[in-house]
Amino acid sequence: MRWDPRVATVTGLDFSSAAIAEATLFAKELNIHDASFVVSTIANACQTLSDLKYDIIYTGRGVLCWLTDLDAWAGTCASLLKPDGALHLEEVHLMLNLMEAVSSHH
Repeated sequence: MRWDPRVATVTGLDFSSAAIAEATLFAKELNIHDASFVVSTIANACQTLSDLKYDIIYTGRGVLCWLTDLDAWAGTCASLLKPDGALHLEEVHLMLNLMEAVSSHH
């Protein structure tokens, strides 16, 4: 997902320092200068982000299966959103990664 860099500032959060390092390199390669990336768990996200509020929270594919407490996750998302903010949840079931698309035309 790409936001207009003239109006968007991006903060990425992940529990994996390797993922954060990769995101930082990727942003640099794309000349995205208004992005910051932090290592944190969901449980510590509000504290790590200094209780900042966001217009949009985007959650990428495959995250829900790793969450042990969906209520706590949803509460954290709600706490980090501005009053008119939106949660963009993009999710697929991991089983789809095991399937191959097959044409119905012979």
